[in-house]
This record gives sequence, structure tokens and C-alpha cells, in this order.
Amino acid sequence: ANIIIANIFKTLRLLDRMDLQTTRKYAQIISSLQEIAESHRDTILKGYVHVENHHKGLLTVQREELQKLHGCVAELLQRTSQALLKKEVIDQQSIDETNKKLKKLVHKFDHNQIKRIQDDSSKTRLSILFYGIMWDSRKIVESTLNLLKVFQDSFKLNGDD
Repeated sequence: ANIIIANIFKTLRLLDRMDLQTTRKYAQIISSLQEIAESHRDTILKGYVHVENHHKGLLTVQREELQKLHGCVAELLQRTSQALLKKEVIDQQSIDETNKKLKKLVHKFDHNQIKRIQDDSSKTRLSILFYGIMWDSRKIVESTLNLLKVFQDSFKLNGDD
């Protein structure tokens, strides 16, 4: 992400200073890329610190829920990357459906985790790790969708060419 961002800064220096609309789009791209990279890094760091401190592993049900979440996130990222790489028409309806599915999963898993906290089956450290991974995943998706929107608007990848 840092290499891409550095190249964006080089491009910004070359752009006409009066072209604020274009420079704002580059700023949105930078922001989205940074959020994706930071959320990814945070997820890894949370897991590393959890294991390094010899805390217990996630409950089976938590792992299963996070795997479902991972599948949904991976599907959305795959669709987005393919559309951008191939400069294809964005299937916005499909992406929106996947995002709605993801939001429903997050809501359901949040509800399930609250129950686990209340019945004391998920201790504090497990709950912190679970929520951290879930919310970082959500931020990655939101930032990816923002990135997709900027590209769609900027490069007319929505079929209006």
C-alpha cells in the first residue's frame, strides 16, 4: 500500500493545481488504501499479541463464524479486484447483495457474541479478539467499496463508456 500511495503522491505533484476534483479522488484512494492496510495489519497484530500472551484460542463457534465472515469478505474482494483488473462493468447489484449479506452476518455474530459474553462462555480476551477481527474485516470491506466507487466514478468502469 505504501508503494502505491507514494506513486499516487508523485502523480498528484504532476497534476494541474486547479484540478481539485481529480486530486480529491486521489486523496480518497489514499485514504481507502491506508484503511485497508491498517485494518489488515491490526488484525494480524491482534492475533499475534493474543497468541504471544498465551491466551486461549477462539472458541470453535467463533472460528466458524469468522470463517463465514472471511468467505463473504473474500468473495467481495475477489469480485472487486476482478472487475478492476479487467476493467469490466461493475456488477453493483451483486456487490451490494454480498455487502448486505456481510452486514447481516456481522449483526448476527454480534448478537451471538453478546450471548456468549452474558453466559460467560467467551472470556474478555476472546471477546476482544473476536470483535477486533470482525470489525477490522468490516472496515476492509467498507474501504474496498469506497475504492471501488472512486474507480467507478473516475474511470467510468460502470458501463457508460
